[in-house]
Amino acid sequence: MRPSTPMSAASRVTHGGRRWAGLMALAATLVLSSLTLGFSAAAQASTTTWTAAHSVDYNGGPMLGVSCPSADQCTGIDLDGQAVTFDPKSPGTPVPANIDGTELMNAVSCPSTSMCAAVDADGDAVSFDPQTGHVIAGPTLIDQYNIFYDVECFSTTQCTGLDHNGGVVTFDPANLDITSPPEQIDGYGSGTEHLSCPAADQCTAVDDTGGEVTFNPQSPPVTVPTATVIDTATAPDNRLYFVSCPSTTQCTAVDNGGNEITFNPKTPGTPATTSADLEGGLDVPVYAVSCTSTIQCTAVDAEGNEVMFNPLAPGTPTLVSVDAVALYGLSCPEADECTAVDDSGGETTFDPQNTPPETPTSIAPDNALRGVSCSSTTQCTGVDIAGQTVTFDPATGAVLSGAYQIDPNTNVLEAVACVSTSLCTAVDWNGDGFDYNPTDPASSTAVALDPGALIFGVACATATQCTAVDFNGNEVTYDPSTGVKGAATQIDTDYPYYLQAVACPAADQCTAVDYDGNEITFDPTSGAVSHTVSIEDGVSLNGVSCPSTTQCTAVDSNGNAITFDPTSASGATTHDVESGVDLDGVSCPTTGLCFAADQDGNAVEFNPNGDGGTVDAISGMGPLEAITCTPALQCVAVDNAGDEAQGTSAALPAVPVATTSPTVSGATTQGQVLNEGHASWTNGPTGYAYQWDDCDASGNNCTAISGATGQTYTLTSADVGHTIRVIEAASNAGGSGTAAVSASTAVIAAAPAAAAPTTTSLPAAPGAKLLKEDVSSKHHDVTFHFKPVGDATRYECAVVLKPTKKGAKTPKPKYASCGLSKTYKKLKKGKYTFYVRAIGPGGIGVATDYHFTIK
Repeated sequence: MRPSTPMSAASRVTHGGRRWAGLMALAATLVLSSLTLGFSAAAQASTTTWTAAHSVDYNGGPMLGVSCPSADQCTGIDLDGQAVTFDPKSPGTPVPANIDGTELMNAVSCPSTSMCAAVDADGDAVSFDPQTGHVIAGPTLIDQYNIFYDVECFSTTQCTGLDHNGGVVTFDPANLDITSPPEQIDGYGSGTEHLSCPAADQCTAVDDTGGEVTFNPQSPPVTVPTATVIDTATAPDNRLYFVSCPSTTQCTAVDNGGNEITFNPKTPGTPATTSADLEGGLDVPVYAVSCTSTIQCTAVDAEGNEVMFNPLAPGTPTLVSVDAVALYGLSCPEADECTAVDDSGGETTFDPQNTPPETPTSIAPDNALRGVSCSSTTQCTGVDIAGQTVTFDPATGAVLSGAYQIDPNTNVLEAVACVSTSLCTAVDWNGDGFDYNPTDPASSTAVALDPGALIFGVACATATQCTAVDFNGNEVTYDPSTGVKGAATQIDTDYPYYLQAVACPAADQCTAVDYDGNEITFDPTSGAVSHTVSIEDGVSLNGVSCPSTTQCTAVDSNGNAITFDPTSASGATTHDVESGVDLDGVSCPTTGLCFAADQDGNAVEFNPNGDGGTVDAISGMGPLEAITCTPALQCVAVDNAGDEAQGTSAALPAVPVATTSPTVSGATTQGQVLNEGHASWTNGPTGYAYQWDDCDASGNNCTAISGATGQTYTLTSADVGHTIRVIEAASNAGGSGTAAVSASTAVIAAAPAAAAPTTTSLPAAPGAKLLKEDVSSKHHDVTFHFKPVGDATRYECAVVLKPTKKGAKTPKPKYASCGLSKTYKKLKKGKYTFYVRAIGPGGIGVATDYHFTIK
């Protein structure tokens, strides 16, 4: 029988497996471009057949489970009670359906294309039609006091739920009637993780102690059986996360140490049990496995890799990167098609039989390439930290000239711009510029632009006008064909003055960004500054790209993109495109498509007018230092190990065209909020931009309201007696369409007189006291335990990695709800700070912090 003692919230977290310990924060809203950029190896044409990571859950991700009843239909579930159904071959942007309030959904199983069953962290089950999002039954509590970790539906009339305490419940998904009472099939608190049911009367579950239990779900045992240990690795590597049984006599499980174990569930202790290391000794957790036959299994891991192997003779399988973040769920409806869901609300579909790894081409061995510029589709030039330049064919990786030292003092060359195939200009950390023919770099001419200054960016508006910016806050404009230059002019007066990148969309307009979150737009021909705007206060802006004179996008060290109009002093919008990851450069070939380079070796594709991005993992690349893209959609990235890789894509789509006008809803009274409703657009928009206008009482003579660039607008006293309208511009990878304009509202009325304020005495803000910390460099995880000080009702935690890049500012903590303990897993090496703050009737307390290092 089941024990009746409830499990506390704190013990759920500290005892939990991959579900609780591996999750840090919800993924940001994700609206992806419809265009897929596949980075291919420069040395050979890619034969990779996986799709790019598509956002299919842009409200509640990460997604923890996925089930594919057919090759063209999959359903995933997330942390916010939502299910999302999509075609894995063409995901588009499906709309999530809420099926379980705001509960953390842990698993889903779809016995047919019209029925799925899901289970949550509160012991509830819910069944629904994945094609419509209609709830068939539930959510209903069927396993009190326990956390469901998995569900397996053998048919449309039989599903079995497994909880984390070793209990199972079998039920009919059509009505959630329990067909077999809850029973214990493994020791209470054993940490059961997953089950697989190859027959109506046979299921196999695996647990956190390396054990397996096989049972009949139609009549579970009354006496708790003893689990058979099949994983002999030491704890915690023996934690079994997933099991797949392609037959009643063969199952394969995967564990926290990167191993697979294949066994006969009817006689699990016999010598027929086999095992293999899938991760090549790297000790990376393998989170899911799916076996389409007794001779083919596919597994996915905590670092976004997939590996296919024969469980009867695994040999030494090859890891292939298919995503940039942890993959939590996997379903393979066919031998040549698998779909995995990830830590960021994305899905990745791939052919496990045909995913050869890509390799970049080394063009400047052992030297970090800091900048790259392409003058044609067959000629690019990079510069490195040893003062060298190298010119190469990005398609083949063939070196056309170099690496040749053009900086005699071997100073770091930080950036390069090539105005033609015969003229490039590079800048260094000593205030010098070097103008040269990239195919004959021995002809280099040095120009002292701003002696002694660290120059970090250069951009050329024309073949005879380039502008460099430096760490003294200066800009200097010069002619690279003659070396004639103007005076260095200080344009950044906000200390510490560190200008990090510049873009020049016109001869009389450049925009630079700095270390402190400012953008400075100026006329390079005179040095006159039109305005300085803080677009992300206190955060290092590492790159900027301006595809037009009215749109620029900057990227920062926290994974954000900030899009703004450089001709306006207001209206910048911040979008989370790769949360928490240091973005080190950006290139926008159109107003609706940008590519950023990150410090994890990935290119991030995103619409600058919307949240979210597709992470294109470039296998074999180190931290990316720069990226450049042409309007023809050829991108080239370079890394800190002297490698380059090229990405190409199909033709751009047509820009969106409005077929209706946007709408405005909400009360037209001062203090009330107006809401914009999208116009109807053709050609698949992936992002939207907004501008609210103030008009006279007749709806005429409209002017833009400064800073009113969101989808909502709160009416102010300045609007009383006026009318309001909104302008919406939709964009996709092809760019932005012609804006659509709403009808004007009714005349805005003044707010009613406010009631006299009342004075309320509030208690003091609560605090949190750290009791214990467990830091493991070996397993790259850390757990904190703390208690309240004062009247606390809830807690928020955050962990921040100190940047290693010189001059980069430490990001601000991004808090997420937590219990009285918090575990972070899969941490990179580095120095971290953990923060916890308590919240109660007295408000938000001062955060407690703790510094630790993962070695």
